Amino acid sequence: CDGSWCCPRCGSHPATDGSAFQRDEALISRLAERAFFSPQMMQSEFNMNKHLRMVSADFVGYALKLGIVVWKTLGLRHWASQWARILYVDLVLAKLELQPDRTTVNLNSLLTYLLRTLNALWGWLLSQQMAHDPLFFLRKRAEAALRFANTYRDSLTKDSLAYFADLSNRLKASTSQVELLRMRPMVVEGSVQFG
Repeated sequence: CDGSWCCPRCGSHPATDGSAFQRDEALISRLAERAFFSPQMMQSEFNMNKHLRMVSADFVGYALKLGIVVWKTLGLRHWASQWARILYVDLVLAKLELQPDRTTVNLNSLLTYLLRTLNALWGWLLSQQMAHDPLFFLRKRAEAALRFANTYRDSLTKDSLAYFADLSNRLKASTSQVELLRMRPMVVEGSVQFG
């Protein structure tokens, strides 16, 4: 590299005017917006419940792969990355609500992911210096994650407890009474069995 930015893996330079990257960013951002903000819901009898929605396993696989592309291409601070995080949080919360895996390792992993990710989202929202409090976007998600974490508090790791304390303090210090971006409880097809 000659002092300008180059890819750490392949050593290539983006176009000098940035137009190639801008096109790629626009395409990836649009794909991310469509996938993460408006997930494809399946039509099923299960959708009779207005709060729960069924998503296909194929969609979830696509969303997970797209999230990785977004993170690696646009970075973890890009707004499209935040949409991915919010979608993943909604999926994990629905999983914990409907069919929690009670094994300590899996439960700790899910709870640590939730608490760490919600703290990261909160920090990103604060860094944007918006007029709205982060709770305007994260209230129900933070409350649900803290409720689950509190239920299994005795089995949480030291890191999880620190994330729990951080999110609890942020929630207590927040003033927003309204939530704009509602939580979307989504069930992945085939992941829950009834009866």
